[in-house]
Amino acid sequence: MIEVILRFIQLGMLLLPLKPMAQSRRGVIRMLEAQVRPLVVAIPRFIQLVCLCCC
Repeated sequence: MIEVILRFIQLGMLLLPLKPMAQSRRGVIRMLEAQVRPLVVAIPRFIQLVCLCCC
């Protein structure tokens, strides 16, 4: 299950629009944080659901 999540994150990073090199790193980091935060919130909930279904 973790492998699926990691692949999803990798795909998301590959799909990020490529910007000129002059763009600040802060902007890139903020974009990544905006994409990763919902995943970080969703992953524990997803794991809980899987655990409940398996019991």
